[in-house]
Amino acid sequence: DGGQGWTRVDASDAFASVTVDPTDSSIVYASTLGGSGHTLLKSIDGGATFVPRDAGLPVGETANTGFLQVDPRRPSVLYVGTEDGGMFKSTDGAASWFPIHRGMGFATHYDRSITGLAMDPDEPDTLYTATAYHSVYKTRTGGQ
Repeated sequence: DGGQGWTRVDASDAFASVTVDPTDSSIVYASTLGGSGHTLLKSIDGGATFVPRDAGLPVGETANTGFLQVDPRRPSVLYVGTEDGGMFKSTDGAASWFPIHRGMGFATHYDRSITGLAMDPDEPDTLYTATAYHSVYKTRTGGQ
């Protein structure tokens, strides 16, 4: 239909990325630019409604989230990069988050600004992240 089938499911914030749980398509995660005061939203009804799920994520100017990944083998494990706060991980389906950016050289704002995040599809604990300051980092331990 040339794209006529698109339907807006939420317009409550400025969104940066969206991803779907690989084992349950009714679960949708959306990272935001923090305009609503929340940085990550979760839907359990296929995007009909979203609720904040950002406990432990930065607030204020560092609240902008961007790249988001869900572990395909353990969908309760998620990773998100922030604009000025580094990398974060959730092991409980986004109910809470904790930082996983030790060793990433966060000397400046540009070092803390995550501009890309990729997960190895064969080894989900292997992640690559890019920063705004000419760096790509790799972990084989899910950031632990």
